[in-house]
Amino acid sequence: MKNLKPISYPETVFEGKASVLQPDDVKVDDTSGTVTARFGDYETLVRYDWKNSEVWGKCTCERYADLEPCEHIVTAFLNFAKHIPRSAVRDVGQAPDWFGEKKLKKEIEEKAKEAEKKLAENLKEKRRQEEQKKKAINAFEQAKARSEELKLIIKADELDEELAIKEYVEGTEPLVYRIQWKDKKGEKRERLVLSIRGWTQAMLYQGNIEIADVRFEEVGGKSIAKAIVRDTARNVTQIGIAERYTNDEFKWTTLASKAIRNALKKVISPAFEQRVIQEALEANLVIDLSLRELREVSEP
Repeated sequence: MKNLKPISYPETVFEGKASVLQPDDVKVDDTSGTVTARFGDYETLVRYDWKNSEVWGKCTCERYADLEPCEHIVTAFLNFAKHIPRSAVRDVGQAPDWFGEKKLKKEIEEKAKEAEKKLAENLKEKRRQEEQKKKAINAFEQAKARSEELKLIIKADELDEELAIKEYVEGTEPLVYRIQWKDKKGEKRERLVLSIRGWTQAMLYQGNIEIADVRFEEVGGKSIAKAIVRDTARNVTQIGIAERYTNDEFKWTTLASKAIRNALKKVISPAFEQRVIQEALEANLVIDLSLRELREVSEP
């Protein structure tokens, strides 16, 4: 019994439980609130700490566990310890420490402090890493502020590639491509798609979107960009990947922009996409293209 580990149970654990055993022998120590009971070959020790609504118990049956007291502990508490007059029980600091409660509580407090310290250190390290990541991709973060020189929205085609590096007077950049073609019946068809600037505008309108990461990898001898975009309002994260580019000088900007665009397409609400299209039509910020002139109409 001495070497058994005691467990502290919230008093609520015993609610709804029934006592179904009859002990062979019971000793009640009113002054310490402790009950020693023998059930055949098993010996049970229980103490009721009514001030903290805790029940400390251990039993040689060794069938007790956290939040799961054995039937012997249940019986010893419900039939005996629970009914000890509170006026008779001495203060815990004065009562015999049958269960090593003081030591256990001290260990728990120390572990809690250590866990809290560890958590604080982890949070500090996480913030440090996040700050480093933000600095490493500051060009992409500035896309949220419509920075022209950082070109953080991907291109849908070669024209988008040019838009990503070309400077515009604010309010004059093309937001939409009007793609026109004829179907197999010879009938004219039209589709409006956002340009790199259009996706930036849609991101700003929707809000709560962050470019969490952009990284470059070598796959099969080819350079690819992988962008991670997060909708913080809906707690949705999407990944965009791109591998094609036409301008070696702006290779990394092109790949990063395309990867971000492909990720943004998955998180931008159609309502904000349509809002940008309507704004572009009203302000004449549209570039008309035929299908032949558009070199990249499919997503890489």
